[in-house]
Amino acid sequence: MDGIQMEPVGKYKTDRNGSAKAAWRNMVDQDLDDVAFLADSDKAREARELREAPVAVCSQRRALCLAALVFTAMFSTALLVVYASPQPDCPCAGENSLIPGRPPTDSADAGAANKERIATNGAIFPWRGARLPTIIIPKHYSLWLHPNLTTGDLRGEVSIDFKVDRETSFVVLNVRDLNVTERALFKSGGSLGPKVAKVLDYPPADQTYIEFKEKLRRKYNYTLSLRFITKLDRSDKQRGFFLAGSHRNRCAVSRFWLTHARSAFPCLDEPNFRATFRLTIVRDRFHVSLTNMPIVATEEAGFYLGHRLLQDEFALSPPMAPHMMAVAVCRLQRRAAPQLPTEPPTEVPPSPSPVPTQALSTLSDVDDDDYNLPPPEISLYSDQQVILDESGPLLEWVQKTIQLFAYELNTSYPLPKLDLVVVEGGAPYAEGWGLISLAPSTLTDTKTIARLLAQQWFGGLVSPRWWSAQWLMEALTSVLGEKATPLRDGGERQQDALLLDHVLPALRLDSSNSVRAVASPRLERADIEGAADELSLHKGAAIVSMAIEAAGEAAGRAALARLLKDHRSASADARDLWRALQRDGSGEAPAQAWDGWCEKPGYPLLCATVQGTDVLLKQERFVMSAEPPDPEPPMLNYLLTMDLRADLDEIFYDPENFTEAIDEDLNSTSTTPLPTTTTRRPTAKTTKPPPAPKWVIPVTFSVGPLEKEYEEEMENVTTRNNVVLNNATSLNGTW
Repeated sequence: MDGIQMEPVGKYKTDRNGSAKAAWRNMVDQDLDDVAFLADSDKAREARELREAPVAVCSQRRALCLAALVFTAMFSTALLVVYASPQPDCPCAGENSLIPGRPPTDSADAGAANKERIATNGAIFPWRGARLPTIIIPKHYSLWLHPNLTTGDLRGEVSIDFKVDRETSFVVLNVRDLNVTERALFKSGGSLGPKVAKVLDYPPADQTYIEFKEKLRRKYNYTLSLRFITKLDRSDKQRGFFLAGSHRNRCAVSRFWLTHARSAFPCLDEPNFRATFRLTIVRDRFHVSLTNMPIVATEEAGFYLGHRLLQDEFALSPPMAPHMMAVAVCRLQRRAAPQLPTEPPTEVPPSPSPVPTQALSTLSDVDDDDYNLPPPEISLYSDQQVILDESGPLLEWVQKTIQLFAYELNTSYPLPKLDLVVVEGGAPYAEGWGLISLAPSTLTDTKTIARLLAQQWFGGLVSPRWWSAQWLMEALTSVLGEKATPLRDGGERQQDALLLDHVLPALRLDSSNSVRAVASPRLERADIEGAADELSLHKGAAIVSMAIEAAGEAAGRAALARLLKDHRSASADARDLWRALQRDGSGEAPAQAWDGWCEKPGYPLLCATVQGTDVLLKQERFVMSAEPPDPEPPMLNYLLTMDLRADLDEIFYDPENFTEAIDEDLNSTSTTPLPTTTTRRPTAKTTKPPPAPKWVIPVTFSVGPLEKEYEEEMENVTTRNNVVLNNATSLNGTW
């Protein structure tokens, strides 16, 4: 075949004689050029002859090769685009851990996070960190709240003044069950800042992502204002800002411990983000509003549903974490406590160990002007006159306890007032800095109230660096709370109260095989809620008391005072306390000696093994578990053998009837003496010798020198059958 035969179409047809040349002559030059591109066909050759010009000829094979080259180049470019870019499933990528507060660096984790973190509008939530970004540093909150106790609505507006640590185009806040209606960003001078470009909500992490059209400049101050609407919580959890009280007298009380401040207003709800607060509360004229600070002004706020409203403005608070803020709005009556002398208590319990001179000098080093603050104004609020009439001893006890804690910590109470609000129908108690809510049944529980008073220092003045360090604050408040004298029972503190209240429960909880470490990291919301469980409370108190006892009482007091001074209005963790104890104590125990008790579950058991003339001591974890019992054998008569009789002989062993056996008795199978014809006197059958000792006696050691009286007592105890055990937490070491 010479080429592809093309039939002219349209006006270019052959004549009746079949002459193709006449037809080609009638074609225009463009048509000739088109036909000339064809293969070596007759019509193509004729067209080239008509033009009489050199025309490039392309064969079919060359055309196919050119097309193949073009497609090959396109396919290679596509491969380069696909495989040269970073791949999410690259096998060469290492296993990078998720750093709190930063997006995950592992590509596989990033792909999984993008699949899981889907915003409410269906878009991918950009921020993948469990913690908020640290590029935003809050400085001040201006909070306006209007809780309507009739309808249960809560309207509010918050303005967050923050500083930008490095350039960014977004901020991430904590928001839970809030309907944010308006958002606006302002610059430090009050002018309008960059406009909001995008807002995404991710409810599982209680996070809201706000992106702006322009970048926020580094080291500049901005103000983010938000208006929101929500409902006062009515659930049985009694967390957040909820309704309490009776049907006739409804109250709005807050409990933001630990991550529930975000359900009342948008904020950066993490313990290390401390900022000052200035609150303004709109209330009914018959109600009383209380917060962390005292009221500085009250003015008219108009009418709502026929009720005249008042607006209370409160004083500026010191820097504090959002979860330590407290609010109460209710119809209450007040009783103030009389002022007590400001001198510290003169009677100090004697130190059980020698006081290092370094600790004595440190007590004077940490003394500052904060100890000379005036005593706080203590008040009790309730809607029942009976509670107010009987609250005199309780208020006096609270005053003395605050003075005792201020003396023990060498730091005065940090706020100008302390309010105790007694509300029915709420939680047993609600933590707050300068405001504590109590149920009527908790008024007699002085140990719980003492812990709440200790939180005014450890929790209010110093907050945990992250929720994983919350156990330290719980432990410090428990240890400090045990120093308070009881309201009744003679007014004397039990010397073994710490052992009975915390050490023994800690040993019981920590002996389980599935127990966690007390300082385990907590990043998820469910884990954060368990940061103040019984294990953290009891075991943390046992560990801290053990460390303070090893350093000495005076050195422990100096270390706690230094911790409050160095981290005042800031955050701290366990390592800060260990370093303070090492500095103010004797320095024998290194700072990392106590990490094993916090970072490992369980507690060690000292085991002794006899090997010839040596005794091998080792430590292993103690687990309270028992082996399953053996299945009972069938009750048949022939099973009553000599083995069972031997066991019974061991149980009913009588040392008075024991005599030395002779050779005849070794082979005898019956207790009846064999008949004999000799004059030899028969020997009575005896029982087996006493079994080997099978008792396992736990042994503990006490760190530090012993007093003479204690040594004499221990010498007398060794003659008894029982072993006196010291505090189990006095065992120091690793396992």
